Amino acid sequence: MKQITVAVLGASGYTGMEAVRILNRHPGASLKCAASRNHAGEPLTELMGPAGLAGPAGRSVPEMKYSSADAPEIDECEAVFSCLPHSTGMEKIKQLRKKGKVVIDLSADFRLKDPQVYEKWYGVKHTAPELIKEAVYGMPELNRDMLRKADLIACPGCYPTAAILAMLPILETGWVKNDIIINAISGVSGAGRSLKAEHSFVEINENLYAYAAPNHRHTPEIEQELSKAASRGINLLFTPHLGPFNRGIYTTGYATTVIPRSDDDAQQLYQGFYEDEPFVKILAQNPQLNYVRDTNFCCIRPIVDARTGKMVVLSVIDNLLKGAAGQAVQCFNLRFGFDETEGLAAPLPT
Repeated sequence: MKQITVAVLGASGYTGMEAVRILNRHPGASLKCAASRNHAGEPLTELMGPAGLAGPAGRSVPEMKYSSADAPEIDECEAVFSCLPHSTGMEKIKQLRKKGKVVIDLSADFRLKDPQVYEKWYGVKHTAPELIKEAVYGMPELNRDMLRKADLIACPGCYPTAAILAMLPILETGWVKNDIIINAISGVSGAGRSLKAEHSFVEINENLYAYAAPNHRHTPEIEQELSKAASRGINLLFTPHLGPFNRGIYTTGYATTVIPRSDDDAQQLYQGFYEDEPFVKILAQNPQLNYVRDTNFCCIRPIVDARTGKMVVLSVIDNLLKGAAGQAVQCFNLRFGFDETEGLAAPLPT
């Protein structure tokens, strides 16, 4: 199997560490650099532990140390995974693209197609708007063919991944009206590794609360992609919550059906829509977070509430995998001609 040299920027964050872990075990990836501004020079095993860097059978465990954020070996790699926080990696990505590197960006910086919308919701100036047209939204279920040729991939957010996959079939087929409501609960890792009192064990344990409602910055991203699918403008009410668990997202979407439907209709629609998707599983029972934790799967159950004329769609993902690093590697596989499941095909828990 061919080997693609890769670097990971922001490799000491939660998504960065997951990317390092997957790529080190990927038979087609040669991990040359894991860069961290705060941990340069330290062994990766100090943060990840020795098991985090265990390779596949026959590959030795590397004695790798974190590189600096501007390490020269970054420029020696064919592909760069940028796991840097929003707005902090734009200039670096601009430089990497000028050097012809394939960049897989896990921040929000190139997801939104209108830089003014980005600036409104993220509160910072977009310094690389010329790259927005080049960027392909990194959801294989939407853009598989485009991703095979993309040199700048804008990986979706975790909330948008769970929400879009849940609502995509009924919006693309015109089953529902525009009154889309999405509620979602995320584990604490979705907030990143920054130290904030509200994310401490004492504050979050045995607790649950909504935040950033009704103006969470993932709202325009979900609206953008669902509007494309529906071929009309979608106006979304999105309410995220923080839950007392480490990882995972549980999403519940609501919409009004145009004509009466049944549960059997919904199952047939979703089963047919996703039958060829390796990481989307349609269930007849309510999904649980335990089904998808530590996997790249999204489990979905569509429900018709005949009494109210509503569709209720439940979906679960691991926010650090299908919602971040796993989906990024799925895009990497498509871009470099590997099997889409390479390095990601852990069995779905039963």
